[in-house]
Amino acid sequence: MEFDLDIAIIGGGIIGSSLAYVLSQKGDLSIGLIEQNANIKGENQSSRPSGVIHAGIYYPGETEPLKARLCVEGSRMLYAFCRQHGVPAARTGKLVVAVDDREEEYLEDLFARSRDNGVTIEKLSAAQVKEKEPNVRAQCALYVPDSGIVEPTALLDKLYHLAQEQGVMGLTSTKVVAIRPLARGFELVTRTSRGEKESFTAKTLLNAAGLFADDVARLFNPGFPFTVEPVRGESAKFYKSVRPQLATKMNVYPAPYGYFNETGEKAVVSFAEFKQLTAQGKITRTVGVHLTPTFDLSDVQAAEGATSFARNYYVGNTVTIGPVKTVGLGKEDYASQLKTEEVYADAVRSFFPHLGLEDISLHQTGIMAVPKQNKDFVIQRDEKYPDAMHFIIDSPGLTAGLAIAEYVSAQIRKDLS
Repeated sequence: MEFDLDIAIIGGGIIGSSLAYVLSQKGDLSIGLIEQNANIKGENQSSRPSGVIHAGIYYPGETEPLKARLCVEGSRMLYAFCRQHGVPAARTGKLVVAVDDREEEYLEDLFARSRDNGVTIEKLSAAQVKEKEPNVRAQCALYVPDSGIVEPTALLDKLYHLAQEQGVMGLTSTKVVAIRPLARGFELVTRTSRGEKESFTAKTLLNAAGLFADDVARLFNPGFPFTVEPVRGESAKFYKSVRPQLATKMNVYPAPYGYFNETGEKAVVSFAEFKQLTAQGKITRTVGVHLTPTFDLSDVQAAEGATSFARNYYVGNTVTIGPVKTVGLGKEDYASQLKTEEVYADAVRSFFPHLGLEDISLHQTGIMAVPKQNKDFVIQRDEKYPDAMHFIIDSPGLTAGLAIAEYVSAQIRKDLS
């Protein structure tokens, strides 16, 4: 049988666009990328993240091996890609702070895990923290020099357009409405936003549909074992130029903690209790609400002391606070039941005490695809139809995107040979 495409990629977010970019490098494969939004930077989890480049400190190798490996590899690849292609990115560094003895226990575990994952990390005293970030309150902290930020929509745009330049056919405003397995490969039926239907065949199907990856999988395999839980993350912002007490230049995170699955309340417990409750499935670990510097865009010369990047981007005056997470609101609810400014102030007051309600304004909302049945990335072949591969990628997917694409590219090419 003659196929229309070698590879059909469903979803044009960071994972889909990274796959398209990496797989198109040699120019020997016919690839189509299908995105339901009219713009590749439209409403999806890739266009509304915090923009943090993670170094790989949070992921235990024994339970989250893909995250542990691919975040570290992806961070290196991402910085290199951004340097090569003029995407705004900066190693701002990260502080993970403890404000008391209980939180310091959590940092000790995080320090050991970071070393296991091969991440450069340093313990800082309160005085050393004050030298790096005078307005941050901490008993001690971990300093992660390779953590940073990227402008996520610029990254997404560059990956997609480079893939197009290398021959990838982009189909935006297009939704996959039916998938029929063939003896080998698949027939896909799509519908555009204007209602036009089209069908074509592909040898390999890569399901990177993000929040809708489980829905896409069940179009041809109703027994798909994973369910996407949409986790909404809201953020606020403040301007560090308002007064000297708000100045900050790094990613600043609290010590990680857990929240009770039934109530969503923070689990203020010892680290020993945290491990026990996590093993029992009663709480879920979170990196917490944090401060993130962002890129500003200016048509004029960057302010004195700011760092300039391609296309007039620079690490500027805006700092985001978030994410504040909510579950149970659906895959497309970006606006109901929004958190108030008080929630953000309370979340960071222990380590950033000078921030007042009058400083805070609401920023943006994103929704992340989290696999309910799995703590790690879901990257696997379909159990029934192995010519398909599924991706359900939550944080740190932005950082790991290029490494994820490299991780599977050799196997995909082998399948097509």
